[in-house]
Amino acid sequence: MWCKDLMEYFDVDEETCINLGKPFKHDAGNKIFPSKIKNISREEIEKIWNNGDWNNKKHIFENYRRISSWLTFRQVYKHEVEDKTDFKGLFFEHIVPNSRILEYGCGVAPLSYCVIKNYNDFSNIEFNLCDLDSEHYTFGQYRLKKYAPKAKFNFYYSKESDVSPKIKSVIDIACIMDVLEHLINPYQVIVSIYNKMPVGGILVETWVSAPPVSSNLKSSYNQKEKTMKFIADHYKQIKTGAIRKWIKL
Repeated sequence: MWCKDLMEYFDVDEETCINLGKPFKHDAGNKIFPSKIKNISREEIEKIWNNGDWNNKKHIFENYRRISSWLTFRQVYKHEVEDKTDFKGLFFEHIVPNSRILEYGCGVAPLSYCVIKNYNDFSNIEFNLCDLDSEHYTFGQYRLKKYAPKAKFNFYYSKESDVSPKIKSVIDIACIMDVLEHLINPYQVIVSIYNKMPVGGILVETWVSAPPVSSNLKSSYNQKEKTMKFIADHYKQIKTGAIRKWIKL
């Protein structure tokens, strides 16, 4: 069952997981998002998402923390039910023994979870994950450790004082999906990933084309052209479309 871990973590039923995972336009029945931190209403989440202060770094971090219980339900539902994101098709052909994977802005860590649940032998794979200290990241860690307590995980945290923590490992495969439009410093992040990646390394990214509204940050939008040019100059594109795949030259 796609929501088994949500049900266990938040002590809710399947119907609640479905209702809380759907987009805002859906009338969610249960208007309160359960949380290990502090329950929050859908009305408050919508207000933050659509009308919050997304220009101030301190407020950006606060906003994400406050809505992180919703992001937990939303991300699991989006990848497992709504989009049925094909992580196996996108990544598994590139994974080999001793691969070092980075899932940046990982949230509930859907790629790492997919590898643990579906890859034959992940015992020698190194998982590097990065996000801000929040409920969706905590849930992601809980789920990974539940199914793979002995796997090698390196958890990094983005902070106001250190927006882009330095990843210690070399990175063979980097996933940065549904993230770039929400970053204060996408160019810096992409360059830092590039610097950690050997020739032949794989980068999978998405970047919405929507204008800078609410959590689609203006600072990110202003760096998009420069960032995508850097990617195009230093990688060869091997998959087009909404989800793009690149190999480092």
